[in-house]
Amino acid sequence: MHSLDVERPDGPILKYYAYVATQAAWFIVPIWTLFLLEQGLSYTQLAILNGVWWTATVLGEVPTGYVGDRIGRRNSLLLGSLTSVVAVLAFGQMASFWGILGVYVVWGVGTTFRSGADSAWLYDTLAADTDEEAFTRIKGRGSSIRLAVMAGSAVVGGYLATVDMYAPFVATAAVVAVGATVTLTMPKNRAYREECRGAPADTPADCPDADAFAPRDAIPVIRETLAAPPLRSFVVAVGAFYAIAWSAGMYTQPIAEDVAFRLGMDEAQMTTTLGWLYAGFSAVSAVVTFYADRLEEAVGAQVWVRVAPALLGLAFLVASLVPVLAVPAFFLMRALLNATDVLKDRYLNDRTESLGRATVLSAASMLFGLARVPFRLLSGVVGDLTTPLTAVGIVGGLLLVGATLVVLRYGIDAPAGTPREERACRAC
Repeated sequence: MHSLDVERPDGPILKYYAYVATQAAWFIVPIWTLFLLEQGLSYTQLAILNGVWWTATVLGEVPTGYVGDRIGRRNSLLLGSLTSVVAVLAFGQMASFWGILGVYVVWGVGTTFRSGADSAWLYDTLAADTDEEAFTRIKGRGSSIRLAVMAGSAVVGGYLATVDMYAPFVATAAVVAVGATVTLTMPKNRAYREECRGAPADTPADCPDADAFAPRDAIPVIRETLAAPPLRSFVVAVGAFYAIAWSAGMYTQPIAEDVAFRLGMDEAQMTTTLGWLYAGFSAVSAVVTFYADRLEEAVGAQVWVRVAPALLGLAFLVASLVPVLAVPAFFLMRALLNATDVLKDRYLNDRTESLGRATVLSAASMLFGLARVPFRLLSGVVGDLTTPLTAVGIVGGLLLVGATLVVLRYGIDAPAGTPREERACRAC
């Protein structure tokens, strides 16, 4: 059998890394929030935009996940990339709340074509050609590449914005478009290869029967997978962590901008500094995700999603009292959340059958997105009524309370048994 060497990646994995890199070149990241604020939007309106974006992803996750299981993960990734290209070009031209809102809807739905398909493609490719045990290592390396590219693009984006505010949008669209062409070279998973697309009677023995997965199968698969232990408690813990923690993300740039002006920087210096700041965020997160497999072995995903929120909650509370520590707290936030992304993907993939995997992963993303909406809206209102630092402190308190409730309800450790045994015992 052909083997994919995790130390010297084979062609399919190199293409996966190339795809990840092109989808991470978001030159607009360091000026995103400031761009919206310059259009006259309030924090509440920013929160509404984020809420609408996550609502769009919620409504689109399961349908697009199902589409990914039907047309193939590679084609789903292609659709997601093309939608992002159109959205980012339109976004940079919008100057009104309603225009931006419309782009957010299209962008949110388009993103769902990639949210479960990339992990499902990687996991099935590894399962077919080597061993899915390599997933955490390769996913972690991919996340490190993504974060390294994000770091570089953040720095470049900061400088581009000093020349023309629309330049980062054009640069982002161009590189993401390159990523769309990369997906065309990625191999199909077995269920979507030509030799596996005939009638069931003619299907080779090593080909999953993708046509056996009908629309009526989606809901039972989601219910039997995500609603059963141990995924039920895991999804609750991850969803709460994402929802509460990311609600503080909108205050990164305003707080950093305030610090920059206090240090005597002019607007151009402040913009380029934000680029370097976001590069630092990505660099720290890249180190953490690069060693995600060791983190998984040392701590375990179940314990991680109970401890990490408590650590971040404490950091945010301290930052609200000692403002100089706010930037380090944002560094910690991104490191913990990016590590959670890798551990979460492996944990969910291990406990999901191949047939319908993209549907289940998209359903999980849908639940995570749904949980974010009320916290985003609440955070925006609090920021307008008080200050960004006060909002961050409240987020910290909610993280500590949430982590405590999850531990009290579900315990601190993972249940015994291998992923295969857990799948077999969902009805227990």
